[in-house]
Amino acid sequence: MSNQPCRIRLLSLDFDGTILDYPDDGPVLHPEIIGILNELALRGIAWVANSGRSLDELKQIVEASARCGLEHLPQAFLCLECLIYECTGNVFRSAEPWNSEMIEILRGLHKRVRVVLEPHLDEIRERFTSEIYMAELYAAFNLCEPEILPAALSDQLRIWLRGVEGAALTRNGTWVAVHSSRAGKGSILRAYAARAGFDYDEILAVGDHFNDITMLDGTAAGYVGCPGDAIGEVKDAVLAAGGHIAESEGPLGAAEVLRRFLR
Repeated sequence: MSNQPCRIRLLSLDFDGTILDYPDDGPVLHPEIIGILNELALRGIAWVANSGRSLDELKQIVEASARCGLEHLPQAFLCLECLIYECTGNVFRSAEPWNSEMIEILRGLHKRVRVVLEPHLDEIRERFTSEIYMAELYAAFNLCEPEILPAALSDQLRIWLRGVEGAALTRNGTWVAVHSSRAGKGSILRAYAARAGFDYDEILAVGDHFNDITMLDGTAAGYVGCPGDAIGEVKDAVLAAGGHIAESEGPLGAAEVLRRFLR
């Protein structure tokens, strides 16, 4: 990580566990984060949502946050850890040819994944979870607790998918998903930065869980950080990249990271 004066122009922000609040009527950006983002608009610093959530989910969260005072809207949604949608006001453009190429990669991958995993679905239901989501472009499993079962299922999937070229695993909380090795938050951030003209040492990335590591390990962003309650593997990656681990947890920890690098 550079010791030169901060020249950050782009923030790559994970949502769940990092910058979201969860009132009864649905998730929304935490007030501290909204305040910081609005201040950064005056300095010309852009931000992108880099999340495993879908485009529609991210749009709903940003719209709810706008009703809570968010004025500085994201420049892009990097969603599902593989697709890019560039934003101008309420207009969303699919980033091409990136999105079309990624969809074709996922379509071919998950055709092979289904062939391998279908004989094991009864075992997965018995040992791990009944929440199995398999379709043309994804394979995901939602488990009842975030610690033992996701790790155990990941180990088992890794064995079953050993011969499936290009298959990779991603985890976030109770979710385990099969993804393309060409996808992931780090890959999509590098792709977007190249399209939008941001250099590596102009990017700050903040996240908290396994699926954030590829954007926090120093390969996609010159500045990285995480809340104080991030998982140990994330903290290790952030430390190795010379980043900042906040003392505060959750969104307050993310706000601490942003203030440290952007003061």
